[in-house]
Amino acid sequence: MGQLFRLLRAALRKGNKQLLSDWFNARQPIEIPTISSTQHFKACDFQSRLADFNALHHWQHAHLHPCFSQFLGLAQHINALSDRQSPFPLMGLVQINNQIVCNVPLQNDDMTIDCHFSAIEPHPHGITVEVNIDVTQFGQTSVCASSTYLYRMSPDEVADKKTSLRQALDTPAMTPLPDDSMYRLEENAGRKYARISGDYNPIHFYDWSARLFGFKSSIAHGMHVLALALSNLENQYAILGKAPVTVTNQFLYPATLPCTFAMKSSQVSLDPHQPLAFEVSNPSASRRKQLLLTGTIERHTD
Repeated sequence: MGQLFRLLRAALRKGNKQLLSDWFNARQPIEIPTISSTQHFKACDFQSRLADFNALHHWQHAHLHPCFSQFLGLAQHINALSDRQSPFPLMGLVQINNQIVCNVPLQNDDMTIDCHFSAIEPHPHGITVEVNIDVTQFGQTSVCASSTYLYRMSPDEVADKKTSLRQALDTPAMTPLPDDSMYRLEENAGRKYARISGDYNPIHFYDWSARLFGFKSSIAHGMHVLALALSNLENQYAILGKAPVTVTNQFLYPATLPCTFAMKSSQVSLDPHQPLAFEVSNPSASRRKQLLLTGTIERHTD
């Protein structure tokens, strides 16, 4: 309950709109606030959360899910974005990109997560902020992950999405994954993920609470959809446990609840330099908003 109250206080924080406007209009390099945190996690303390995460995302592998470190470090993310040095209002941000670099497979053991701002930059439709986490296990950096959020200041959303869609479609030929790879997200999917993650953003709860923030209906957490997609790909191709790998994705449209989403992917190539491309879509959405996210899994060799 204390975590919920902290999030609600952060959600009510308005941010520095004048500074954000000045940055947007100046189009100049922006100094990054020195916002960082370090948290040590004992494996014995997160087993319950790990079990809930694995069950919700159909993960049954010995190595941890690539998204788990961001899931575990979510409170650090929220604290960074709502820090008094941060000019961003928490409720005014939309995650548009995510990247996970797995240097070695993440193990079910103690870990340390360092979280910090890594970039603030002008964007054609506002200002973006990138929040990074570095995960250390056994004295080495296992995972480096970055999330890019957009604070929108321009209403030209359609043009922005069309540009993203054109970029997303510039990928290798993809084929549908088996029918059992179609996941059903029920109306309460946002509330279920919030309970285990601590992300109590009202846009994920109910239609009425989502409408307070400009959405017509409640939407699924983007990282929840990504985690389900990566579980599906690992079940099909067993590629994520063969680190080092880099998972890069773009969030294009939100998954409105309830919905059933389908996946396509390219085939795993014998050439380790050829990335695996994938996409997640919601066939029941309007044609323009069916494509929810696109991404690639790139393998690295010495």
